[in-house]
Amino acid sequence: MAKPIESARIAWRRDLNDTLALFRFELEHGVPDYLPGQFITLGLTDPANEAKIPWRAYSIASPPSQKDYLELYIRRPMSPVPGKFTSLLWELPVGGTLQHRGITGPFTIEAQHPDGSPDLRTLLCVGGGTGVAPFIAYALELQRQDVPRELILIHGASYVHELGYDETLRRIESETRGRSGFRLRYVPTISRPAAPENAGWTGEIGRAEQYLVPQPGESQSRAERNLGLDLTPDRVFGFACGYEGTCKATTEVLESRGFVTRRNRRANGSFDFKIESYG
Repeated sequence: MAKPIESARIAWRRDLNDTLALFRFELEHGVPDYLPGQFITLGLTDPANEAKIPWRAYSIASPPSQKDYLELYIRRPMSPVPGKFTSLLWELPVGGTLQHRGITGPFTIEAQHPDGSPDLRTLLCVGGGTGVAPFIAYALELQRQDVPRELILIHGASYVHELGYDETLRRIESETRGRSGFRLRYVPTISRPAAPENAGWTGEIGRAEQYLVPQPGESQSRAERNLGLDLTPDRVFGFACGYEGTCKATTEVLESRGFVTRRNRRANGSFDFKIESYG
């Protein structure tokens, strides 16, 4: 049965550049209960063809405990052609309304092993561009609940100003450092370090997935060497979200280490990573 269509209102917006922005939406009947990592599907009527509504799904960056609004991290694709939905959204002012089909999705944290015992493996999250959004919800909610797990978040962006949650993540990392409960380790990396917009950047460089791949002549990746990460399925549960290339490369790395996807789960029902590609 199709989900009912309800309205949503833009309550707040912050543009990071001409094609990237943070949005907060108030929902017609309030924010329902959902799980970190799930997505909402938004739609807007096309004035040029009112009978046709472009729809687009977006991972939710705000945690389920935030009941005043949903926050989304949205990029407006311009190549090879402008995105139909986002072209309409970019013209909508704060206070403007659109439609939504509710919240769903399987890209959630596994809290238990198939036998019912707690799954306390380190959460390794690799996000390309706006693919970091579900991991923001993970970090905020796990910190609120103080779940005794470590989350390592590698966020890749082309430019420093596209690290839209840099301040939030550095704050959580500082607040949880050295604790016995929830702990966050955050690794931002820039793929175009020579660009003028990135002048002064002294952090990691390269795409997010490259942080997991050993360089020629090296036996360990930067993640293993710099973080002391034991990249084995008995110690780590992996996630990748965002660009197709990021998800594909992360999958290749994890499968080479014995990680198993949910689709190919073992006979006992266990698996070790989830992928959500934005195409």
